[in-house]
Amino acid sequence: MAFPGQGVVVVRERGIAEGTVAGLEATLAHELAHLALGQVEAARGARLPRWLNEGLAEWSSGRRPTRDEVLTLGGLVAHDELPALEGLAEAFPPHGVGRAYLIALSFVGWLDGPEGGGVLRLVAALARGAPVDEAVGDARGLALDEAEAAWRAALRAEYSLAEVLLRSLTVWTIAGVLALLAIARHLWRRRRLLRALEAADAAEPAGPEAIEFDDDPGPGDPPDDADRPRTD
Repeated sequence: MAFPGQGVVVVRERGIAEGTVAGLEATLAHELAHLALGQVEAARGARLPRWLNEGLAEWSSGRRPTRDEVLTLGGLVAHDELPALEGLAEAFPPHGVGRAYLIALSFVGWLDGPEGGGVLRLVAALARGAPVDEAVGDARGLALDEAEAAWRAALRAEYSLAEVLLRSLTVWTIAGVLALLAIARHLWRRRRLLRALEAADAAEPAGPEAIEFDDDPGPGDPPDDADRPRTD
């Protein structure tokens, strides 16, 4: 926790989880950013919206949204379930609770822009006392409400239900799907073979017809030995 008025940062050991976004280095960077932003607020004579303060602190810690997190936010936008920034400004949850920190981080990251530098322009504008709407304009050239709409559209464009389903598959799920595909392929080949055999049976000609022999010779047929006159 950061106490800007006293210039003090308190880090609870039990909250540190090395190898994650809650590692010691990232946590210290996050809280130190709060101290710096506290000085900005003191110079402005007004506090920053909580989502902006926390989003900048998360960004300063080095954390960036993962692909899974981007898909999660895109899904919230697609289903019209992503909270508005204004709502987060009025009721931001306790530290580390819910998706509010991820939402704040995502928007601040969008403000930084594809080429970077947006966050630095944003903080510089805030430090000189510019309103938040104007500072956002310095970062991305849009008013706050326009920037939020553009950020939501960008998240929506990133969302892919097929990718969400694919990334949610476990090794056993994939093995099961492959097994089902193998069974389906076997059944398909078996039906195809049976149809080919049935077609072959239908096309096979009938057996040879019985040939009848006439014992009576015709007018031009040579006589059989039994019909020849005996000379002895």
